[in-house]
Amino acid sequence: MTEDEQRITVQEAAHRLGFKEDAIRKRIQRGTLKHGKGPEEGRVYAYMNTTRDTSQNATYDGSQDAAEDASYFALVRCFTIKLSTCVA
Repeated sequence: MTEDEQRITVQEAAHRLGFKEDAIRKRIQRGTLKHGKGPEEGRVYAYMNTTRDTSQNATYDGSQDAAEDASYFALVRCFTIKLSTCVA
């Protein structure tokens, strides 16, 4: 962490960037958001630059989220079709 960065919770990062918490967690998993673990067991923090307004300059790559949403809905639709053929 550099001197112009602030350690914040996933919830706070989501609020500041205007994303859902799950989107922040996915970015942490993909390594596209700087992060680290705190002294508490299992707590993950995001590092945000405090010298500029990150909510105005954040780049949003919605393609990954959109692909995940499409995959989820396709899977739900598949299960729905399978269930409807099983129930008579």
